[in-house]
Amino acid sequence: AMLCGNTEPSWLDALQRLIADPNLRGTIGANARRLISRERSLSRSASQWGDILLSPPLRTDGISAGEGLAQRKVLCLLPIMSWTIGDIRIVDPLRHWSRIYGGEIHVHSVYDFPPDELAWADILILQRESDPQTIKTINTAHELGKRVIFDIDDLLTDVPTFLSVHQHTRERFPYLAAALGSADAISVTTDRLRQGLTKFNPSIFLVPNCLD
Repeated sequence: AMLCGNTEPSWLDALQRLIADPNLRGTIGANARRLISRERSLSRSASQWGDILLSPPLRTDGISAGEGLAQRKVLCLLPIMSWTIGDIRIVDPLRHWSRIYGGEIHVHSVYDFPPDELAWADILILQRESDPQTIKTINTAHELGKRVIFDIDDLLTDVPTFLSVHQHTRERFPYLAAALGSADAISVTTDRLRQGLTKFNPSIFLVPNCLD
């Protein structure tokens, strides 16, 4: 059982069915618990990130797969330092990965980070938002020979008009398209999102959200 909709009326209809049907609510809840325990654990997400960090698009910096994850130095630059999606998508899984395999993880704001951090890192991870500062950071990282991963959890390239963030995402679209196109790899939450972004970049990895 699923609750989904792509338009405002379809969401209202789905919510009304959910409110009226306690069995449906129970089925969705039970399915969610089974899915999380099976496929959305922190360890599984950390393993998926490890696969990305050792993937061919990110190994042209001289570190081979045989040298292991312990060689990796990862810089995460987030649009907001204290927010749940940053922890769920990137910080918690990568710190879990670091505890198991070694390597180093540094986390800063994309708008306020020590300049020498880009020189230190092997891989730069950016998340979700893009603007002139983000594009400048990506370009600098590439000039330094670093590899860039762009993580995104929504189809921000095609936000429905009825959502309040539509105008914001429309104004930022040129920057987001540039970031997606110039990244060495993209990480996404769902296969549907992957399909929606392949026109920007073919190197896309699936990392579903996890729950510790």
